[in-house]
Amino acid sequence: ILADQGDYKQAHEVIAEAVRNKAAFEELYNVAGVIHTKTGDYEKAIECFRKSLEANPDSFDANMNLGNVYGMRMDYVPAQGIFAKLEKINPADKIVKYLLGCMAFFNNDFVLAESKFKDAISLDPQFSQAYVQLARTHRKNGNNEEADKAFKKAVELEPKLGSTE
Repeated sequence: ILADQGDYKQAHEVIAEAVRNKAAFEELYNVAGVIHTKTGDYEKAIECFRKSLEANPDSFDANMNLGNVYGMRMDYVPAQGIFAKLEKINPADKIVKYLLGCMAFFNNDFVLAESKFKDAISLDPQFSQAYVQLARTHRKNGNNEEADKAFKKAVELEPKLGSTE
C-alpha cells in the first residue's frame, strides 16, 4: 500500500524489517525489487529479484521483473535468456513471446525475433504492437513487402499508429 501511494522509502523500510524477520522472502524481495526499479536503482532491483528467485527460481513475477530491468538497462542478452525461461514456464503468454522477440531484435537475431512476434500474434491476432515489431523485423531482413503488410495490419487494428500527429 505504501508503494502504491508513492511512499517508497517507508515501504522499503517496512519490507527490510520483514526480511530481517525472515517472513515471505520471495514476495518481499520481489516487491522490494519493484520499488527499487521505480526509483531507478536498477542494481538494487536486480539484487532483490535474484534473491526472490533463490526462494523460487520459477517465479513468473520475479523473472518478468528481472528481465524487464535488464531490458531497461539495455542489457539485452541476459534479458533474452530470462524471457526464454519465462516462455518455458508459460508458453501461452503473448507478452513473454513479444518481449522475447524484442530482446532477440535488439540482439540482432532477426530470425528468432520474427518467429516470436508471429507467435505473439497467433496468440492474439489483435496485438497491434506485435505487428509493428514484426514489420520492423521484416524491414531489417530486407522483406519490405511483408513489412508493409504487417504495418498496414497494425494500423488497421490501431489507426493512431498511422497518424502523423
